[in-house]
Amino acid sequence: MVTEPDPVVLVTEPDPVVLVAEPDPVVVVTEPDPVVLVTEPDPVVLVAEPDPVVVVAEPDPVVVVTEPDPVVVVTEPDPVVVVTEPDPVVVVTEPDPVVVVTEPDPVVVVSEPDPVVLVTEPDPVVVVTEPDPVVVVTEPDPVVVVTEPDPIYAISFSSLEQPVAKTSNFLFPLSNGNCWV
Repeated sequence: MVTEPDPVVLVTEPDPVVLVAEPDPVVVVTEPDPVVLVTEPDPVVLVAEPDPVVVVAEPDPVVVVTEPDPVVVVTEPDPVVVVTEPDPVVVVTEPDPVVVVTEPDPVVVVSEPDPVVLVTEPDPVVVVTEPDPVVVVTEPDPVVVVTEPDPIYAISFSSLEQPVAKTSNFLFPLSNGNCWV
């Protein structure tokens, strides 16, 4: 009875007496503790008792998940439906070879248009090094070469209006008005 030790303690009496040393043994913390007895309401509540009252282990075997499984028998409707039967009926492997993803690949053949385009072929066709020797500034120089008509025997004339002795069919005009034949 928690209500009994409260009037026994009477906190209002030691207050006017003040006497800090006396109310300590009057209060006696050790006395109301066994009066309250925290250990008594614990066995009264008995947390350990309602656990076996609920008994989580009991309703499990009452429901018995293992019993309705063999009652439903998931393995029975499976062979009734037989998922393996409609698979060979549809035969996913048949439309694959009909479509044959591997056939249009060699038809397209990404590797074939590459050698057809051959970026390496137009490079040697253009070849910047080839037109250079074709233009070759050194070739037209010996073609013009002023040193070639010098050893040719020729007749000198004062101007182009005078008759030319036909010793050759080639005339080479000079800067002074004369021509070498």
